[in-house]
Amino acid sequence: MFCQSGWMESPTFWLGVAGFVIIAYCSAKNIKGALIYGVVFVTVLSWFRHTPITAFPDTEIGNQKYDYFKAVIDLHAIEKTAGVLSFSGMGSVHFWEVLVTFLCVDILDTTGTLYSMAEFAGITDDNGDFEGQYFAFMSDASSIVVGSLLGTSSVTTFVESSTGIREGGRTGLTALTVAGYFFSAFFFTPLLASIPPWAVGPPLILVGVLMMKPMVEIEWEDMRQAIPAFVTMILMPVTYSIAYGMIGGIVTFVVLHVWDWGVAFWVKLAAVIERAGCGKEGKASSAGDGDGGKRVQV
Repeated sequence: MFCQSGWMESPTFWLGVAGFVIIAYCSAKNIKGALIYGVVFVTVLSWFRHTPITAFPDTEIGNQKYDYFKAVIDLHAIEKTAGVLSFSGMGSVHFWEVLVTFLCVDILDTTGTLYSMAEFAGITDDNGDFEGQYFAFMSDASSIVVGSLLGTSSVTTFVESSTGIREGGRTGLTALTVAGYFFSAFFFTPLLASIPPWAVGPPLILVGVLMMKPMVEIEWEDMRQAIPAFVTMILMPVTYSIAYGMIGGIVTFVVLHVWDWGVAFWVKLAAVIERAGCGKEGKASSAGDGDGGKRVQV
């Protein structure tokens, strides 16, 4: 636990705070690898047993975790998950409800993450677009398809990518390097699975700090922009989802503008009807003048 009984007495909480202080200090001094130093410091101290800050308490579950940790290298067979597909529920309404929900959530989640990361990296143009955005979305979609065939959870873009951008990553070389480390991590699952939550938390706090930079571009004096922006920001950490935050912001934006949009629609509709009426009267008048002219000629 990070906080026991409403009081910040948990040793692991303060160890996490110490890790964040290390990361914050190194970041302030522009020291490369600041995030790694904080995580490694907290993780190594947490791996010692029989201490108040251990990740392996003297319990049955703690003993199981420690035994798994000592294996160091482990390979998992994927025969039970790869290619194990079932379409028996396609006839159910609930199946399609879940499918559409996942689709909408993933689209919004990916869109929010990609554009916010591009903005943070400073590679967007005046319209907010960035080079190669089509391939970025296609790569994300392809990863989801391949991941589902292998039986993994949704493989998508994560906001933690800002840590790589913070360290100077701007090209695909950074992504390939990270992919190589992920592949290596496949063989050292026991070690990586033993990294405690209070070691992962400090870097995520810094990610939140980095994500605050674009907030200065919001026109806070315009309540129609400020309120949806605030709703978006507050819902993301509360619901643990970028997608839910974007949904809340979009709905709030629509609610605040629906009256003006309705009025503008009726004004334009009235103008169109009026122009259509004037056009019919003009045609009728022209037709009458034409008939009169013919009679004179006769």
